[in-house]
Amino acid sequence: MKKFNDDTLFLVLKSKWFNLIECGDKKEEYRELNKYWLNHLCQLEYDNYDNVYGKIKDYKYVVFQLGYKKDAKRMMFDIHDITIDYGNPDWGAEDNKKYYGFSDEICVKGKFVIIFRA
Repeated sequence: MKKFNDDTLFLVLKSKWFNLIECGDKKEEYRELNKYWLNHLCQLEYDNYDNVYGKIKDYKYVVFQLGYKKDAKRMMFDIHDITIDYGNPDWGAEDNKKYYGFSDEICVKGKFVIIFRA
């Protein structure tokens, strides 16, 4: 598998979401902020009260891969923003649920939204 630069976020998708992105209908992707994603996306620091703070890594691009096959189809986009926002239910978000993520300097628990441009 190709090794990507540190400025590239690599995400594996199911065919439903990959196809919606590929045809231009889906412009956001959502991920749960659990321990794995916090460590993957942030430079983390802990204070004396077990609060977690961090700065998001400087991702400029996102690569979406269709499943886990060795020769899986991929596409690459510029990242426009990683933000806190309500997600679109047609794109996999729960209706009227706010997806939490990153402010400029602090990682918070919940979910995050990656907004990208073709």
